[in-house]
Amino acid sequence: MPRVLVIGSINMDLVMRAERLPYAGETLLGGEFTVAPGGKGANQAAAAARLGCEVRLVGAVGDDDYGRAALANLARQGVDVSRVAQAEGILTGVAMIVVDRQGENTIIVAPGANHAVTPAVLEVDRALFDWAEIVVMQCEIPLETVVAAVDMARDAEVPVILNAAPATSDLPRSLLQVDYLVVNEEEAASLTDYLPGDDIRQAYAAAG
Repeated sequence: MPRVLVIGSINMDLVMRAERLPYAGETLLGGEFTVAPGGKGANQAAAAARLGCEVRLVGAVGDDDYGRAALANLARQGVDVSRVAQAEGILTGVAMIVVDRQGENTIIVAPGANHAVTPAVLEVDRALFDWAEIVVMQCEIPLETVVAAVDMARDAEVPVILNAAPATSDLPRSLLQVDYLVVNEEEAASLTDYLPGDDIRQAYAAAG
């Protein structure tokens, strides 16, 4: 089985469905409300495990019900969560998501324990980079940790897939030069001069 190392976020998603997204300052009556395990890192790990990969996840949750539920769900998916810390006194990350009837959404994330995934954590788990055949990440953990992980992966000659989300215009250039960069239109626009309808390959080349 391919060996996949995922370094990233673990959240609990609080999802509200509505006819449309609210305007600033507006209150809407919504529809269905669900609570489900999420976080871009956890989602990547679960997806890779479902594809038959051997997956190890480095991350952090709080010592709370959301954290315990997230870990149990990942373990059921076949993800090795032995490197996921349970941080005391910090809540598990939470994403507040509103979805309209067309499927468009707005998302606000309270990172919580995801902030505990520091470069020092990676130093402890540096041997995982020698184990891995590919490293998968996103930007829902501290950016300095993502940069450190890219450097460690390069030292171990392991390719990196980075979903640059959430993206900012000041994303370190080293993160634009990973082996595989995954962005949507909004993220591409924030990182480059790309506009919807442009040739994304040209925008990426111009970004260096």
